[in-house]
Amino acid sequence: MRMKLTDVLAGILGLCLSLSAQTNDRVLQQLDAQFRRMMSDWECPGMAVAIVKGDSVIFAKGYGVRELGRPELVDDNTLFAVGSQTKAFTAAALAILVDEGKLKWDDPVVKYLPEFELSDPELTRRLSIRDCLTHRSGFDPLSAQFLFTDLSRDEILRRYRFAKPSGVFRASFDYNNILFLLAGQVIPAVSGMSWDDFVVERIFKPLGMKASNTSITRYVNNANRASAHEIIDGKVRNIPLLNADNYAPAGSINSNIADMARWLRMQIGAGLFEKKRIVSAPAMNEMHTPQVMVSFPRVFADMPFVSTYAIQLTEPLFLTYGLGWFIQEYRGKRLIHHGGDIDGQRSQIGFMPDLNLGVVVLSNLHPATLAEAVLFTVLDAFLGAGARDWSGELLSAVRAYRAKTPESGQRVLAAAASPTPPTVPLERFAGAYDSEAYGPARVVVKDGVVELRLGRLTCSLRHSQGNAFLINTPGILGRLPLTFIVGENGEVAGMRLLGITEFKLVDER
Repeated sequence: MRMKLTDVLAGILGLCLSLSAQTNDRVLQQLDAQFRRMMSDWECPGMAVAIVKGDSVIFAKGYGVRELGRPELVDDNTLFAVGSQTKAFTAAALAILVDEGKLKWDDPVVKYLPEFELSDPELTRRLSIRDCLTHRSGFDPLSAQFLFTDLSRDEILRRYRFAKPSGVFRASFDYNNILFLLAGQVIPAVSGMSWDDFVVERIFKPLGMKASNTSITRYVNNANRASAHEIIDGKVRNIPLLNADNYAPAGSINSNIADMARWLRMQIGAGLFEKKRIVSAPAMNEMHTPQVMVSFPRVFADMPFVSTYAIQLTEPLFLTYGLGWFIQEYRGKRLIHHGGDIDGQRSQIGFMPDLNLGVVVLSNLHPATLAEAVLFTVLDAFLGAGARDWSGELLSAVRAYRAKTPESGQRVLAAAASPTPPTVPLERFAGAYDSEAYGPARVVVKDGVVELRLGRLTCSLRHSQGNAFLINTPGILGRLPLTFIVGENGEVAGMRLLGITEFKLVDER
């Protein structure tokens, strides 16, 4: 009996699919074991990983505990703060409005927010939505100090007119949270809905992201959520959760891998999810297309503790930024990704359109590049690349950095080997201060301890050199340099944060 050619081909196809499924199962089993080892190596309390292939979630699993010292386990529904992964959601929300013809990527921001202004009137006039979403404005990459404040979103933007450019407009990549906030505030001006409501109604609900939210308030009221942990003096410690609601479009979304896998499926599907069009294919392509080159040395200097270590080790032919996404070459293919740092938590998401493959990693430990180790381990496994110990390499790099620079966080002011004392008695630093950008602050000196109170931040200052101190607090901005300005007459005039922002002494006490 002769078989039809179609039957033969169907049989071959079925066999191939079966073999492919078996291969995937074996790869996933190996990855699961690797993830467990990585967790142990990094001393990470909890982590969750999802892997998407095509339109299917082929792996979703939680590891470890939600909080160090407690028994509650992480599962695929455990909420984490995704930090700067939020930026891609803001870009997608604006893409929806582009699709509806309500705005254009290159529209000036002042077309919708006429009250907004920068220090330079020409930059105010020219700054576009695209400029905000690509970090090419040339403005201070360390603007996240506004996290410390109690200022509203609108007030932060009003005070940003005092910020000074640190790079060249449309010619340099300067990572900036506040201008993502600005882009996000275009949404209520155009749609009549808050950024939060728009993201929920136009992205979360259509994708079925039922657990995800945009606020620390909703996060803390969820029983199945991860706590925050920071590496402090070489030990993993629990720290308070950070409220990022005042610059939400840049980093306030909280989610789990079950929901984030749905978001990944839409990204891989070029805006299509379960036959529903969420964002048009042209708009998705625009977000995933390089818009500005990213300078390696500059990024590595400004963000030494995050995904830049992993990026450096990949040795990409190019590193760029799209609209809310990093885009680079990896093993000859395009990789679209973005990390998320927030106090005590670190996340990473990445996908390769050519392979229809995506990965999302959520963890409750910072600073750590465990999330990047997981991402590139998964990519290598499905690319059939030779085994590489991403976890070991990145852990060694982080340990080397800590040994060289004991202070954690971003760029810090290193203490001198033989520090000189302050030029005036500590008591002279006490008093009320004020900054045009950040608002009021107070310095209290008691029993030889100098304490700074700035918005929601209350912390001690650790002496470094002369009149220079370090903000001694855990988190992504921990141990920032703060220097008191003292005149030749010994009078304290103010203080300077990060060598950029000045606070004037307004009431000496």
